Amino acid sequence: MLTPAPGSTSGAPGVSAPSGALRRLHPGSFAAVMATGILSIDTHLLGPAWLSRALLAVAATSFGALLVATTARVACWPATVLGDLRDPTSAFGFFTLVAGTNVLAVRLLEAGHPRSALALAAFGGAVWLVLTYAIPLTVLLTPRAATAARHVDAGWLLWVVATQSVAVVGATLAVAEPSAGGVLADVAVSLWGIGLALYLLVTGVIVLGLLRAPPTPSSISPSLWITMGAGAISVLAGGRILELSSDIPVVRTTASLIDGLCFVLWAVGTWLIPFLLGLGLWRHAITRWPIDYEASLWSIVFPIGMYAASSDTYAKAAGIAFLRRFSVVSLWCGVAALVVVSGLGLRRWVLRRRPAPAPR
Repeated sequence: MLTPAPGSTSGAPGVSAPSGALRRLHPGSFAAVMATGILSIDTHLLGPAWLSRALLAVAATSFGALLVATTARVACWPATVLGDLRDPTSAFGFFTLVAGTNVLAVRLLEAGHPRSALALAAFGGAVWLVLTYAIPLTVLLTPRAATAARHVDAGWLLWVVATQSVAVVGATLAVAEPSAGGVLADVAVSLWGIGLALYLLVTGVIVLGLLRAPPTPSSISPSLWITMGAGAISVLAGGRILELSSDIPVVRTTASLIDGLCFVLWAVGTWLIPFLLGLGLWRHAITRWPIDYEASLWSIVFPIGMYAASSDTYAKAAGIAFLRRFSVVSLWCGVAALVVVSGLGLRRWVLRRRPAPAPR
C-alpha cells in the first residue's frame, strides 16, 4: 500500500533534502489522517472527550499540511505524480486523500462544524468521482497493463475504503440536512452497494494472488489489514444508512438487505483479526523480519479504529447490544497501535538526522 514512490531517489544532484522528501511523498500519505481521524470519531462516540479533541486537532493539522505538500508536489513534479498514477503498486494510494477527507468531514460534523464538513464532503466526493475512473483506467491502459494483475495487493482495497467513506459522509449529512435527506440517502445506498461489489471483487483477486506464489515477509505486509478495514467501513456505512428514517424510499427498500449483509461483514472482519495477527507473528517471529517503521503500518491503525466505530454504530442501529463490547476493546487497541506506530516513526526520524560519525 505505502511503498516508496517509483522513480524517486534520495540525494539526487541539485535537489535539497526538503524538496527531495516532498518529491518522494507517497500518494498514500493521507493514511495518517485516516488513522487519527477515525480514532477521534471513536473517542467521540466512546470517550474520553479530551482525547477525541486532541486527535481531531492532529488529524486536521496533518490534513492541511499534507494537502499543501501534495499540491506542491503536483505543481513541481507532475511527471513523478503521473508515474505514480500509472504504477499499480502505488496508484490506489491516492484514494487515501478521499478517505482522509471524508473521515475528517464526519468528525467535524459531529463537532458542530457543518459548513466545514460540507465543504470537505464536496471536495472528497469530487476527488472520488475523478479517481474512481482515472486510476483503474490509467493502470489498465498503460503499457504495463498486462502485468497489472500481478501487482494487485491489499492496497487496491483503498478504492473500496474511499467509496464507502463517501457513503458514510452522505448518510451522516442526510441526518444533519433533512431537506436533502432523500437525495443523500440515494447516494449513500448506491455507493454502499458499489463499494460492496468492489470489496468482493478485489478481495477475491488478492486471495488468488496470495495462493499463487509462496508467501514472503514483503508480501505479507501490514497493508493486508485493509482487508478487514474495507469490510469494517462497509459496516459503518451500512449502520449510518440504517439510522436514517424509514420514510425515505431507498432506506425502506434496502434496510433488511443492508442489515443482514452488515452483520455478515462484521463477522468476517472479526474472524480476520486473529488471522492477520497470525500473519504478523509469522512475519516477525518466524522469518525474523525486523520491527521498524514502515509507512504501511498506518494500514493497521485505521482498520482497528474503523472496526471500533463500525461495531458501535451498527450495534446501536441494529439493536445488537453485545457488539458494543468489541468497540471499546478495539478502540484502545487502536490507540495503542497509534502510539506504537508514531513512536517507531519518531525513532526513524531521529536516527536519520543524527550526524554521521567522523572518520578516524
